[in-house]
Amino acid sequence: MAKRRFVWFLFCATAVAIFTLDAVTSVDIPISVLYVTLIMIVLRSGTARDILIAGLTCCILTIASYWKGTGFNITKFNEAGLIDVLISLFAIASVTYLSIKIVHSEASMRKARDQAARTMLNVSINELATSVVHEISQPIGAAAMNNAAARRWLDMTPANFREARAAIDSATLNTQRAESVIQGLRRLSSVSLTDRNVFDVAELMREAIAFLSDEIEQHRIRVSMRLHPNSLLIDGDRTLIQQLLINVINNAIEAMSHDKSENRNLTLLTSASGGLVSIEVQDTGAGISSEHLEQIFDPFYTTKARGLGIGLAISRSIVTSHSGSIQASHNKPTGTIITIRLPTPARSSHG
Repeated sequence: MAKRRFVWFLFCATAVAIFTLDAVTSVDIPISVLYVTLIMIVLRSGTARDILIAGLTCCILTIASYWKGTGFNITKFNEAGLIDVLISLFAIASVTYLSIKIVHSEASMRKARDQAARTMLNVSINELATSVVHEISQPIGAAAMNNAAARRWLDMTPANFREARAAIDSATLNTQRAESVIQGLRRLSSVSLTDRNVFDVAELMREAIAFLSDEIEQHRIRVSMRLHPNSLLIDGDRTLIQQLLINVINNAIEAMSHDKSENRNLTLLTSASGGLVSIEVQDTGAGISSEHLEQIFDPFYTTKARGLGIGLAISRSIVTSHSGSIQASHNKPTGTIITIRLPTPARSSHG
């Protein structure tokens, strides 16, 4: 609203200046053609209605300026002045028409983009709903079977309390797994930028390593940090980016935790190119097969025996909310590389 008021203030002030210049000078050029610049100003932030009002106003001022040149004598004819007026009116009308067309075209494009986004959202929701049904129905179904088994053990004569207790314990574990899936969904859907600011990515990476220092020491992992010599700044939610780094680094640690060799190396790199800050997290674990490489960011997809497949899905949501990208690739000779690209403050402000 404030920007719109400023545009109209600028429009009025410039219109008065052009009208005055046109009315008091006798230059042999159609100064009123300058009115087209006003319409372009309104185009930057106005609606089709605003542009139409601006165009009509400019036409009225052009005619008024010509009328003043005739001394407000409607019978007095000025051929040169009339030609200038006609040229100006044609220019104003043409720019007004084209500007309105531009506004309508942009509105149509936004509508098409919104429709495409809604379609993709519906597809994603359907896919997620299918995954949710699958992931929750499994533990709930197993819990129901455990409860039925416990009842059968209790109905026996004599009742087998040991087997009934074991079945009830299994039902409890399956119920807890279903609850974990629901909690993961809640975290997955709660990604939003609530506290945006500019910060140094290197500082955040050191904090993430410090946060996971116990796990790193426990699994005897060697950490190598090859950071860009200059400060690389990111504009975003610091807490979310920290969670992103912790998720990705923790996954790398877990990938190497079962490696019996001493080749457990975690390498962190940062670089900058094309308005993007790149973060690489490299591990020397067993790696991921090529056919599964693109799936690791999907909800509920996991290669871990006890994993839920939520951590990397949340990581992708965080990166997407910052207009960035995340991808996985093979490390050589073994392991996985997770590459995160996030826009710098100058680029993200234009995103």
